[in-house]
Amino acid sequence: VGGDNSGAVAAVAAGAGGSITSVAAAAGVGGGAMAKATPHGEAARAPRPPHRRRRHPRLGTAAEAQCAQDPGPTPTPTVPVYMPPPLGPNLVGLTTTKLRAIAAAQGIGAGQTGIQQSRTIGLEFENWVLWAMNQLPHNKEIFYSQGRKNKNNGLPASVIPEQVENSGWWIKPGNYPDLPKSSFFEVKAVNGALTLGTSQWQTYGLIDIASQSPAGVFTPGNFPRPVVVFTTTSNTTISPMVGPQATLLGVAIWQQTVLYDVNSNPNNPDLYIKEPPDQINPEVYLPVVVQPTTLRRFLAPWKHGPLTSSPRPATDLIVPGDPDPAEVVD
Repeated sequence: VGGDNSGAVAAVAAGAGGSITSVAAAAGVGGGAMAKATPHGEAARAPRPPHRRRRHPRLGTAAEAQCAQDPGPTPTPTVPVYMPPPLGPNLVGLTTTKLRAIAAAQGIGAGQTGIQQSRTIGLEFENWVLWAMNQLPHNKEIFYSQGRKNKNNGLPASVIPEQVENSGWWIKPGNYPDLPKSSFFEVKAVNGALTLGTSQWQTYGLIDIASQSPAGVFTPGNFPRPVVVFTTTSNTTISPMVGPQATLLGVAIWQQTVLYDVNSNPNNPDLYIKEPPDQINPEVYLPVVVQPTTLRRFLAPWKHGPLTSSPRPATDLIVPGDPDPAEVVD
């Protein structure tokens, strides 16, 4: 009483004609796990250590429940899309042909032909130039030119520049007087050269009125010189005869061409005025050499934008009786 039944089990086994290793000896006093029976004639085997179930270190009850569910496809990692840096301006010359193409894409002059269409497009180009140069509203004053009258044997005998400014508007006056109405600005879109006789001697008339301006009649030396500034398409040139005639009359001639950005909207690209402008007759200033940094507009650079940038309707630029209306000449 109080012990285990190993003796009885051994007796039963012995009575059956078999032999077993003493259970008590294997289990020890007080009971324990029963040893396996060893076949007759074989050595007793050492008992195996108890098997322990290994568990995954990251699996618990909640994790096992989650694994039982379908986790779905493995998400594809997001790869950043390469975006090239924005292209800077790539400026090329604006020809009269390109100007017409831009105008057509914007419906400027649509339904018109011939001289009517050429004037509508020329007026839009003039409107853009004055907007870019901060010269709106434009000039409507008529300037009488005896020189043009003589060349034409009568009419036209006057000019109406697109804009008129004082002498210090183009070149900083410095120690020189800033004289009124001595800088004259004209816009041209011509496939070819501007000569003294272009448009019934218009070029000659502009030089003539500049020579008669306050700067033209006042200046004993080189400054301030009256100026005539032509802003043109890129295929417009200045005849080599213009500079010497202007120098003879003490007038400085400048030209600045219009460019367009090929990296912008091809149907309505950004337009720019070329910097710095070209001096057609720099000898008129000698012995002084005019540096681009002395040009006053560098304090407020010209604006740039599409042909349609001006908020002012181009028709506001029409001057009744203008002998030289805006026009694109191919």
